[in-house]
Amino acid sequence: MYSFRYSDPKLAGVIVKEAVRCGKRNCRCARGDLHRWYYYWYYRVPTAQGWKLKKEYVPKERVRALRRKIRAAKAQEHLYKAQMEEMRALLRAIEDQLRQLRRGSGSGR
Repeated sequence: MYSFRYSDPKLAGVIVKEAVRCGKRNCRCARGDLHRWYYYWYYRVPTAQGWKLKKEYVPKERVRALRRKIRAAKAQEHLYKAQMEEMRALLRAIEDQLRQLRRGSGSGR
């Protein structure tokens, strides 16, 4: 079924704060004292084989605004799912009423 967040798969992701290794042999991080803190955005994108996990660096000054945007998209997704569940419940109630009407009209012949 279609989901709101799939219009922009990145908005279904999360931002994670990580300590990282730079890869230089003589750096302090090679001895275990990692560089702190870098923010990365993890999200999934659709591919022909399914979904693929992606990682993207986020500058510190963009983190707050991006988290707000992700939170808003997830709230919209939650609202969409709640509305869909209400519609399903309404449809089930209508189907039940139709079944009862059919039973009632079938026995009167």
